[in-house]
Formats: sequence, C-alpha cells, structure tokens
Amino acid sequence: MGRISMTLSLAPLLAFVFCACAVANETRLDRVRPRKRPDPTTAPAPQAAGQSPVVAASGDRLLCIDEDTTFVHNGATINALDHILETMFANQKNSNKYNGYIDVFNYFGLSNEELQRRVVYTETISAGQPCSSEFETIAYYSASVIQNRIQRRTGEGVSDPVRAVLFKRDQFATTFNSYGRSNSWGGGQGHFADFLCPQNQSVWNMADSSVTRVQNPANNAFSPQTAHYYFPEHFTEKPDLLPAWHKDSAVLTRTRDGEAIPQRTQECMMVEEGIDY
Repeated sequence: MGRISMTLSLAPLLAFVFCACAVANETRLDRVRPRKRPDPTTAPAPQAAGQSPVVAASGDRLLCIDEDTTFVHNGATINALDHILETMFANQKNSNKYNGYIDVFNYFGLSNEELQRRVVYTETISAGQPCSSEFETIAYYSASVIQNRIQRRTGEGVSDPVRAVLFKRDQFATTFNSYGRSNSWGGGQGHFADFLCPQNQSVWNMADSSVTRVQNPANNAFSPQTAHYYFPEHFTEKPDLLPAWHKDSAVLTRTRDGEAIPQRTQECMMVEEGIDY
C-alpha cells in the first residue's frame, strides 16, 4: 500500500485556506487528473483502507486512504483517490464538489466526529511549519470557529449540520482541494493527503482535544458571531484572492474572555467576526 509523504512547509501556498473561510478560485486538477477507471467486470475486490500511524483517543489507529485504496461505488470496484479527484474535477462550480469524499467515508464508516477532527487537524497542519509553535492555539481557534458554524446550522434545522459545514464547497479549500503542485499525491498543492491519512500524532492530539473542548459552548474561544479565519501566508503572492468578507469584517485581537491573541498567532492566523459565509 502506497504511503503518503507529508510536509508541513508553507511552500508557496496558493491553496487558499478559506478555512472556515472564503471561496477559492477554480480547483486546478490539470496535473493530478484521475487515472482511467478499471473495467468493473475485471476489477479486483476492494482493498481495505490502511491504517495511519496516528492513534485515536479510542486506542485505534486512524483510517488511511492512500493511492491504492479501492472501494465499491455503484456496484463497481474503483480507486478511492481517483473517485475523489474525478468528482472534484467534474463539479468545481457546484455543491457536489466534495461528494467523492462523502462517498468514500460513507463506505468506510467514518463518523462526523472524526471528520470534524480531521478537518481541524489538516487546517492546523496547513498553517505551515514556521507556525508550528502556534499549532495548539491554531487548532483551538479553528475548532472554535468551525463549531460556531455547526451551531448556526443546527439552529437553522439543517439535517446534518456537521457535513453541511465541512463539505460546503471551497470553505476549507486547503484541506480538500488539489492544485497544480503539491505536497500530496501526484504533485498537487493542498493538504488533502493529510486529511485522508493523518501522520502527525502530536497535531492530531491537539485537534482531538480542541474539538472535544468546544463541544461545550462555554469553552469556545470566540463569540457565536465569529465564523471566519484565514492564514495570511496563503495570500502573500495573491492578495487579490483574499475572501470578500475580509473587507467588511473586524480582525479579532482578543478572545471572547478578553484574553489577548498573541502577536505570533495573529501573524499565522487571522480570526474575524461575521456570520456570512
């Protein structure tokens, strides 16, 4: 089973982290287009997903979706990664963009709780190695913002608010999208390989504890109106791609409890108020 190589470098991050953030430009899959689908009449039986080196709080190793993982979809055995990329490529401008992820994780039975932790983990990783000293705070802040979004969707009566937030098109572009160059498979930029097969136990523990912490609204770092964040380094080369809400939102310098957000954290991550996204 192929192993994913993971890098924490910020290397030119054109993958705009519209974390709980903004709408990205069109996903560039030109150099990571999926391979030809196998003939379902001759395709091998699905290959069970592998195990990540990361151990969950339950004591079980996390599921690892890599280049060799296959699964059954519409009666055919197909490559999981190819299906994810094909679906993104075919639905770049509509709400079905991430349905490939949903198909794969439904097949392997991943819970919403784990999906939420995987997103916080990947968002934290995507801040980049120069910000590694701030990862614990970044995990907590991103978990807080994401939970605010989930709570808002819950209040609106959405049937599956966790997935409605996590898989909304381009809201977590650095986690889900694949671009022309990469630290992920096929040479595409983005961190979807980190999402599919987490490798860093320390960062996972930060994401896990942060998501658990913010399940109690009293522990959220920010007010319920705080629904945005982004990583400034991702926009250094293309400031014009900053999300539209950034122009009309106030950058927060303190948490809900009045605690000052450290300057170094602000250099790595900007959190802004505003409920529109």
